Amino acid sequence: MKHIFRFLTIILIAVSLKANATAQFGEVLFIDTTRYSMRACPLDRFEKFDQFEKKYLRMRTDLCTALWRGYIGYWQLQDNKLYLDSIQIGYDSDTAKVIARNEPLFDAHKTADGRILAGWYSGEVSVASGELVNYVHMGFESVFEHEDIYTIDNGTVTGVKHYDNKCTVKGDDMRAALELEQYIAGVYPEYTGKIVVSVAASEIDQNGNLKKIDVKLRDNTNKDIDTDELLRLAVEFLLKNPPFSIIYVRGEYDLRFAHCTFALVFDKEQHAQRMKFLKRIQEGQYTGNTYEDEDEDENEDEE
Repeated sequence: MKHIFRFLTIILIAVSLKANATAQFGEVLFIDTTRYSMRACPLDRFEKFDQFEKKYLRMRTDLCTALWRGYIGYWQLQDNKLYLDSIQIGYDSDTAKVIARNEPLFDAHKTADGRILAGWYSGEVSVASGELVNYVHMGFESVFEHEDIYTIDNGTVTGVKHYDNKCTVKGDDMRAALELEQYIAGVYPEYTGKIVVSVAASEIDQNGNLKKIDVKLRDNTNKDIDTDELLRLAVEFLLKNPPFSIIYVRGEYDLRFAHCTFALVFDKEQHAQRMKFLKRIQEGQYTGNTYEDEDEDENEDEE
C-alpha cells in the first residue's frame, strides 16, 4: 500500500513544485533592534569572497538544500549604512561565527570605529515581514505580506520602496485536480484513460479576480469521448475552482505562477485510491506528513 501512496504523493504534490531549486534561508538583518529576513547575498559580491571560501572550507561541505550558499550573514542597517557583523558558516546554528571585524580579509572596509561597512555592495536588497502570502519552492521567491526594497550604493542606502502584497485568488492544485477528476468521472463513468491538463490564467479584472483561463487537454486513449464537451466541463470547473493562486506583489498582479499541469487518472484501481485520498483532504485528514498519511492509508485498508 505504501508504494501506491508514494505514487499518489509524487503525482499530486510534484505539480505544485514550479522549480527544482529549494527555498533558501535569508540573511539576518537588524534594523534598530528588530530582526528581519533579508533576501539578498551582498557577501557574494565581496571582492575577496573566493579567498574567504578557501579559508572556510566548511561553507562547501556543511550544506543543506535550504542553504546552498553555505553561510548566513548577520547584518546591521544603521544611519542608512549597511554593516556586516558576522558570518555563520554552514547551516548548523551551533557552529562558530566569523566576527567580521576580526577577519583580516575585511580590513579594507573597516570604519574608524572598527565596524565593517559593506562598501563593496551596490544593488537592491529585499526585506520581508508579516505573513507568508505565497510559498515558492525556489530561492528567495516566496512572497510575504510586507516588503521593503532598499537600493544600496557602495554600502549606503540611497532609496527605499515599501510594498504591501496580498493573494487575491487562493488556489489548490492538488485538490482542484482530484475534484475535477471526480467531476468528470461522474459525467463519463465509462472513461478509462488518462488526461493531462494544462491550465493558465488568461484574464483577470482590476481587483485581481480570475475572469478567463486557458485550458488544454491531452488525451489519446478515448476516441469516442466528446473532447469539446470535456474541455467545456474542465474550463467551467477550473474557473470556479482555480488550481493556482494570483498574487499582488510589488504593485502589480504577478501571473508567473498562475499556471500548472496535472494528470487525471481513470484507471479503475488508481482512480479509486485517488478518490479515497480526496475524501481525506475534504475531511481535513490529510496532514502533509508522508509517513503519517501512509500509516493512515494502511489503517483504512486493514479496516
